[in-house]
Amino acid sequence: MSIGLKTEERVALVTGGNRGIGLEVCRGLARQGYRVVMSGRDEANLRHAKVDLAAEGLKVDTIMLDVTDPNMVEIKHGANVDGNFIGDWIRRKYGRLDVLVNNAGVVPDETGHDEPVSIVDTARSAFELGFETHFYGPLAIIRGVLPMMREQNYGRIVNVSTGMARLSSIQPGWPAYRATKVALNALTALLGRELEGTNILVNAASPGWVRTRMGGDNAELTPEQGADTILWLATLEDGGPNGGFFANREQTDW
Repeated sequence: MSIGLKTEERVALVTGGNRGIGLEVCRGLARQGYRVVMSGRDEANLRHAKVDLAAEGLKVDTIMLDVTDPNMVEIKHGANVDGNFIGDWIRRKYGRLDVLVNNAGVVPDETGHDEPVSIVDTARSAFELGFETHFYGPLAIIRGVLPMMREQNYGRIVNVSTGMARLSSIQPGWPAYRATKVALNALTALLGRELEGTNILVNAASPGWVRTRMGGDNAELTPEQGADTILWLATLEDGGPNGGFFANREQTDW
């Protein structure tokens, strides 16, 4: 049974939502009246982020979620769902999901080198971590929540990508990060095509170079600026763009 939702209240799940760009997305959606479910891997960080938003008069719910953990995100075929699966948890607690922002991300590549590390010298483990975080995790969560979106004939899925994964201008360096974000872009394009004609819009966003723990102190943009395109895609009106890659609210090349 859903917990005290207003009829018109939309529910949004944001992965990696307790800091950086994800936190700004949670803040922006809460300001617009969404019931925000902020997820992350660290309970203390989630608690602190929730307190900070509450001090601004913004209420969010939190859930511990590691997108690389199959026990949290994957359906156990042939077995009873035990409540760890995120889609089942969302359905039982809220009865719906309107917005999914796949924001959780890692930089799996080695850092601190003067020259870019070649793709042929990059460890398999780096690619595995990247794919678990940027592809398999988002895909598993989408599998879990898409049935609810189909039932209500409404959904907005935003996959947070990067301009570093744009094939038309790809450069050496950060190969595991780039390649696994390319896979996320492919997921976006494929699912967008499959859902054409529905009111479920799937898009990828490039937030730009943002001053976060991942982006570093020298980055050009604030987290609020980095979240802008993501928030725009998460709240698109019916008939909005689908299956595209966007930066600064404008469609860009894959």
